[in-house]
Amino acid sequence: MDVRFFGPRQMQQHDITEFAAGVIGGIVATQVNDYVEKVFWQVTPEREKAREPEIEDDSSADAAARMLLEMVEEKPAEARRKVLKKLIHFGLGAGWGPLYCWLRRNAGMGPKTAGIASGLALSLIVDEALNPLLRITPPPHAYPASSHARGLVTHVIWGLVCGAVAEPLRRELRSLDRSGER
Repeated sequence: MDVRFFGPRQMQQHDITEFAAGVIGGIVATQVNDYVEKVFWQVTPEREKAREPEIEDDSSADAAARMLLEMVEEKPAEARRKVLKKLIHFGLGAGWGPLYCWLRRNAGMGPKTAGIASGLALSLIVDEALNPLLRITPPPHAYPASSHARGLVTHVIWGLVCGAVAEPLRRELRSLDRSGER
């Protein structure tokens, strides 16, 4: 088992295969997760919604898009912001998806465990640490516990969906690699 993060190692065909399966899994999981988050928000009691901080942006991707555009434009166009928001949102999902494949291949995790771990990592690293650190969202203590729980659960679902998509792709692409078909 090669668990190195850094250091010289020849990139192999299976590395590209794993990466591609993870990117596709991450994109599909992000789309599914958008729906899951909407459903969870709809069933969240009004008293819990009222405890969440007032923010001007409709999501962390929207806030990040606004912040980036404001660095280069005084008054960014709404259309540009919407495009950048989607790029950030799906780019993060696509970029995080290969973690699932890395955990499957290098950490010896089964599909469910790797899905849960990649989803938890996404929630804890991005939502709970990086977003507040970069001032994309208010700090974690500004949100009620129910918001954190909802975020953890939806990101675990993201990880499981990523795995459900990436796993058959990994198998199929590996079999094509072994057979020499392209």
